[in-house]
Amino acid sequence: MLETGIPKLDKLLDGGIPLGRTLIYYAYPGVEGKVFGMQTLYNHLKKHHSAIFLTTSCSPTPLFKEMKEFGWNFFAYLGEKFRVIDSYSPFIGTKDELGIPMDETEVIESYTLHLLREMENIGEPTLVVVDSLSTIMDLCGEYETLEAVREWNRYAKIHDHVIVYNFTAWPYSEDVLHELKENMFEATIMIGGIAERVIFGQYFGLLKAEWTPTERKSVLFKVVRPGGIRVYVPKIVVTGPHNAGKSTFIRALSTEAVSVDRLGTTVALDRGHV
Repeated sequence: MLETGIPKLDKLLDGGIPLGRTLIYYAYPGVEGKVFGMQTLYNHLKKHHSAIFLTTSCSPTPLFKEMKEFGWNFFAYLGEKFRVIDSYSPFIGTKDELGIPMDETEVIESYTLHLLREMENIGEPTLVVVDSLSTIMDLCGEYETLEAVREWNRYAKIHDHVIVYNFTAWPYSEDVLHELKENMFEATIMIGGIAERVIFGQYFGLLKAEWTPTERKSVLFKVVRPGGIRVYVPKIVVTGPHNAGKSTFIRALSTEAVSVDRLGTTVALDRGHV
């Protein structure tokens, strides 16, 4: 079982991701979805397991430097057991010494060639993280990418690899979005924002996981530096004048409520869990 590194999510997944399975972090635009895949990758590496990382939206060196803000030192694990496939640097015409450069970044067969070759060469069941599936779709086409992903998933299932995809749900075709969300992966994690003109809260939830009963539940989270994804428990303050019904309101909303004695003072406190 491969843990995601996010304790609440691992609990929803009944301990993590079994070998040979695939998972997509399906994020809506405007939320910090990329961090999920990177946290899963780093959690796996720090246990000294092997991993393959396909970066499609940033060169490896600046990306790994950015990840240091979270306390994640990817540089320490580079080597035979941590292979980085770099499709971004060749696309913009630069070189990055940390990654394996990929030719023909706008041809989906090139992604298939590099991914399957590295999965074969690493010689053991491993974690594969795809930095941005949506970037590949933009470069290579929606339907061409779906066909390639099916091939990657079949290979992973046969050889006990785990593939984790980061994906941002830009306005692609409805049938493509439905296929990605519902049919192509054994597990789908929805990542969204609570918005009113601006996004002021973020949540994740388990849409499905084929190896465990699904608990349809959304969990609020914050992205902290250092640390990464942290579950966020909101606090609600109920204020009002004397005898306005504050305690009654809290008890009506809460599954549990505790009153703190006033002890003859003008200050009172009720605490409840919603």
